[in-house]
Amino acid sequence: MYFLINDDSVIEGVLSGRFTGTPDGHAVYLRYPLSWLLSKLYSLLPGIPWYGLFLLSCYVFAFLAFGCACYKKLGKRYICYTGFAAAALFLLLPNFITVHYTVATAALAAGAIMLTLAEGPMWLTALAMGLCYCLRKEVFLLAIPFWGAVLLWKVLQKPCNYKKWGYLVLATLGLTGMFMGINSLVYRSDTWQDFLQYNDARTQLYDYEWFVPYEDQPEAYEAQGISERDFTLIASYELMLEEDLTAEDFEKVMAANAGNVWVDTPMHTLKRMLVKYRDWVLHPTEAYTWIAIAIYAVLLGLLLWRRAWLQALLVLCLGMGRSVIWIYLFMKGRFPEHVMLSLFVLEFAVLFGFLLEEVAANTQGKRKTVVTILCAVLALGFGAGALYDSVEAVQRQVAQGRKRAEFEPLREYFEEHPEEVYLLDIVSMWDYSQGVLETGPRLQNYFLAGGWASGSPMANQRFAQIGAADGADALLRLSQVHYVIEKDRAYDWLELYLGEPVKRVEQIGEFKILSWH
Repeated sequence: MYFLINDDSVIEGVLSGRFTGTPDGHAVYLRYPLSWLLSKLYSLLPGIPWYGLFLLSCYVFAFLAFGCACYKKLGKRYICYTGFAAAALFLLLPNFITVHYTVATAALAAGAIMLTLAEGPMWLTALAMGLCYCLRKEVFLLAIPFWGAVLLWKVLQKPCNYKKWGYLVLATLGLTGMFMGINSLVYRSDTWQDFLQYNDARTQLYDYEWFVPYEDQPEAYEAQGISERDFTLIASYELMLEEDLTAEDFEKVMAANAGNVWVDTPMHTLKRMLVKYRDWVLHPTEAYTWIAIAIYAVLLGLLLWRRAWLQALLVLCLGMGRSVIWIYLFMKGRFPEHVMLSLFVLEFAVLFGFLLEEVAANTQGKRKTVVTILCAVLALGFGAGALYDSVEAVQRQVAQGRKRAEFEPLREYFEEHPEEVYLLDIVSMWDYSQGVLETGPRLQNYFLAGGWASGSPMANQRFAQIGAADGADALLRLSQVHYVIEKDRAYDWLELYLGEPVKRVEQIGEFKILSWH
């Protein structure tokens, strides 16, 4: 299994028990009903990668929902069916090769969108949306307006069925509310509430705010009570070295950098974001946006051709709504690949669904001929796109396989020394941790020294198992604990933070193992 980023590896390590030794449902980013179920499956059958299989099943569900919708709407119109099958492959296949829970959540929502368009089982649609909430709350919230557009489309088609769709919305809200309540009860303790505040502040600092080097503004940091030693740890992102970090420490760093943010009027900010969005949409290398524009144009043309004014207005509103979402993300300054892919999956699912409805509606004479030709072009275009994207995804996976091979000597070394514990420098592991943290159904004797699990009760439990308060205490006091860093990465910052020089350095392949004893 190859993950897009190391967040999935850490989540999987908590669920499987490889982090603390016992499968645990407290995966934080997954809502507890789902994470509890996955942890229990790991307890029953630890040799099966349940988390990865669940993510893959989200894509399979989306494929099946897409196929069922196409079959129900198109029947034996094979050319049209082929066009939409190619579109589904283009949308989902590349993400199936290298998985990430954010994009998998979008695929799950895309399946719910298709089931809604096809008027499939309402219980299954509600369950799919509920699982979206459990898998990634933020993507669930992003999916709501897209799903809402589909529900409105169905109401415009048959206004008399509005009660049916109202029941579906109520069922989804009820199920999601139940999951939300269970999750809140599980994390209600003071310990977990402190960690959730810590994690929110950590996310805000590293994902949205960032900071300037200490030497550029020492007075600003000192005014907030942040010493150079404190800053060294925060800048390195190796947060498991310090148990006593709190949300307040991250907030102090953000406060020290508040003067570096260019303050602008809301209108001026909006204008800059609109220009930025326009330039991004019209950039020749942004293939997804050009495809979206083409689909909007074709869909509007078909709707106006048959004088479906309200549906055409809905499509225009959908285009405006997607623009608002993208502009908001530009303003937040958070635009990683998996968020972009998730939005495209959601938007294209709605557009393909609307286009499917239009193709199904045009079954006579000249219109049937036009849409058949359109679907043939669709099949060729999206088939080629799916092939191209899949080749790129496979190449990325092959490159990750080479990284895994580079890590293999180090993994073998860890296995030869099961009594030792190794803290992995998270910066050194950016290119390695997508696959290498999977070792089997047993407690790992190595784990990342940073990431989202830092400061969590699970991390405290892990250090308590080896008799230490945190990573720094373990490295300085326990001879069996070591630090692993990429061979070309400097470690003087670590010596500065610990206040002790490294006593022993051992090189294993592309990595160095640092010891203070």
